[in-house]
Amino acid sequence: MVSLPSAAKSRLSSPKSTNGEYCRLEQLPRLLKLWPSEVDDYSYLGSLKVVGLLRKALRAERCRAITGHPAYDLNRHLGLTDALKHERSFLQILERGLPWQAETEKSRPAGTLHLPCSKKSEARPLSCET
Repeated sequence: MVSLPSAAKSRLSSPKSTNGEYCRLEQLPRLLKLWPSEVDDYSYLGSLKVVGLLRKALRAERCRAITGHPAYDLNRHLGLTDALKHERSFLQILERGLPWQAETEKSRPAGTLHLPCSKKSEARPLSCET
């Protein structure tokens, strides 16, 4: 049996198992295909993009679960929900600090997250069918 070096063991162990907290730099690359610069982008627009990608990936994972697809992975599903929860809370913190938030807060209902989308994706309803 081949033993792994200690550096490889520390990379393979998830940060959740050590301290129980979400670590964006460790967990996002495992869940989404992102460039390192996209993972390091903590700006409002960068976080908004990450939340949109997490929602899209979670939707696809839910569809795999519903249809009983063999590629469905419960650990990935749980990781996506955990990452989305933490990224949304981080996004809310960023929204509180933006100066334009006070003006637009009256027009938006609480808890609604508006993501940028194209008209092409609005016209086509999303479904689990392939």
